[in-house]
Amino acid sequence: MAISVDESKKLVREYEQVEKDSLDAYLKKYKSKETSRNKDHRPDDRGCLNAKWKIEDVKDKSVLVFGENGPGDEILTLACLSEFKINCRRVQWLCQNDKLKRLFQRSFPDVDFISTSDLKAPLDGSIYSWELLERFRSTLDTFLWTSTGKFEPYLRAGSYSEGLKARYGSGQLPLVGLAWRSESHLQGKTCNLKGVPEWSNFFERLRGRARFISLQYGDTRDEIAFSRWKYGVDIYQDQDIDTYNDLDGVAAQIAALDYVVSIGTTVAHLAGALGRPGWVLLNRESFPHWDAGKHVIHWYPTLRPARQTIPGDWGRVLTFVADGLTTEMSQSAS
Repeated sequence: MAISVDESKKLVREYEQVEKDSLDAYLKKYKSKETSRNKDHRPDDRGCLNAKWKIEDVKDKSVLVFGENGPGDEILTLACLSEFKINCRRVQWLCQNDKLKRLFQRSFPDVDFISTSDLKAPLDGSIYSWELLERFRSTLDTFLWTSTGKFEPYLRAGSYSEGLKARYGSGQLPLVGLAWRSESHLQGKTCNLKGVPEWSNFFERLRGRARFISLQYGDTRDEIAFSRWKYGVDIYQDQDIDTYNDLDGVAAQIAALDYVVSIGTTVAHLAGALGRPGWVLLNRESFPHWDAGKHVIHWYPTLRPARQTIPGDWGRVLTFVADGLTTEMSQSAS
């Protein structure tokens, strides 16, 4: 199945009721989950606004948006910023994760992205980033790509991504980025290169047909050496980019690639917001926002979900992705 926004649109039309029900179920779950996990971080003083604010309440106001939770959460909720800011006189976004500031600022130059230490004069009111979803992504129709078949990436990678293409050998073999491990408390999320034997079949089918680039943070030397020995593939780790602290650099890497295969981590959010095609490897009990759609990922229509149907079974997931990658590469080559 092709990886394209138009194909995602067709899937939504084919499974429209399923996709609507999935989104509705997510929004109901999200409202209580996000409120509960953030309630201790949301002070009562919001200036002229309150927790029940409506879009008309921010008209001509200077508003501070508090980014919440991990980098992936901030990236996902940032998708609503274009629609939100046109209602306001001025917007500041307080980054929960400072390593996103440079990337966010390039992508939205008319918004001030700040750290806690930058807070100075109070604005008229404040809101929290997860609150944007129920105002701007409350129904399937509010995802504009479902009707237009077009998705405008809302993150802009640095221009040095062109240099990375040359470094990685773009134009020779398709470049496929990989991220397989997470330090999340969520059990079963990691699809470890050493611990999941089904990677063997994945690499066997793609060996010699693609070049693999590591997008994995942390020390990967042992895993990459294991993959070279066990699977016969070289996974290139760019030593010039700190994949944990330099998310702007990771975004540039992703922009230089043809495809991304990642577990449900920050890499997947970056790939989706940059509009890169790829697959998200999802365990049976993934974070709720990955379940907002069944056949597509509403937030990121250039990505496809690859879901476990049986807890711990990565075999079918990796086969599904290998099928998709080989089809995509064959179509691109023809």
